[in-house]
Amino acid sequence: MASTRTARRLAPYGFLAPAIILFGLFFALPIGYAVHLSLHSVQVKGLGLGRNAREEVWVGLDN
Repeated sequence: MASTRTARRLAPYGFLAPAIILFGLFFALPIGYAVHLSLHSVQVKGLGLGRNAREEVWVGLDN
């Protein structure tokens, strides 16, 4: 009896889970990445070749 009650209480979340996951993947995640890119800048040393030739730097609102 208790397991049936629990299943009925959790069923709506099971139906909402795919929509919430897709919303996060295709809407919220790209917006978060765009905010991250807008607050950082890439500094290139020399020709930009090799290891440690590019460095991501926090620039905040100066970008």
